[in-house]
Amino acid sequence: MKKGFTLIETMAVLLIIGTLMNVAIPNYLISIKKAKAASIVSDIMIIRDAAISMYTETGKWPADELWGVIPSGLSGYLPGKFTFSLLPKQDVRYSFDNYIGNEKYQKQYGQFDIAISVHSKDIFILNSIKTLLIGNVISSPGFSGYSRMSYIVKDLEQSADDINEEDISAGQEDLKDEDIRK
Repeated sequence: MKKGFTLIETMAVLLIIGTLMNVAIPNYLISIKKAKAASIVSDIMIIRDAAISMYTETGKWPADELWGVIPSGLSGYLPGKFTFSLLPKQDVRYSFDNYIGNEKYQKQYGQFDIAISVHSKDIFILNSIKTLLIGNVISSPGFSGYSRMSYIVKDLEQSADDINEEDISAGQEDLKDEDIRK
C-alpha cells in the first residue's frame, strides 16, 4: 500500500482552497477600503472642528486653498503632524474650500460657502465616505483625473451659529457593499 494523496484528492483540496480565497480576498480588500474611508471621515471632522474653532476665535474662515495644502492660519488649530495630503500611502488629498462671495466657484463646484473636499481617483473610497457622512455631501468635477467629494460645512443660507455636530453617522450603521458600488 502506497502512502500519499491521489491526484483527485489533491485537486479537490486545491479547488476548495481556491474557492475560499476567491471569497475571502475581495472581502478583505473591501474591509481595508472601508477602514480607510472611516479614517478619512475622521480627518474631515478634525478639519471641520479646526475651521470652526478658527472662525470662533478670529471671526474669519480659513482661506480657500489648493488641494493638499493646509490653509494659512488653520495649522494652529489642527493636531501636530496633520496633513492635507495622504500621498504616497493613499491617493487622497484634502482641500479647504472657502467660496464666500465667489459666485463663479459656487456655480462650478456647488452652492455652498464653506466645504472640505476629498480628491481621489478611488471612487470606491469616495462612495464609502458619502455613505458614512450624513448631511450635505456633493460630488463635483475634480482635477487631473481625480474625482471630488465635498462635505459642506456652511451652505449659502446657513449662519455660522447654525453649524452643529449632528451630521455624522460614522459607526452608527454598517456599510453595505451594494451601496458602496453605486
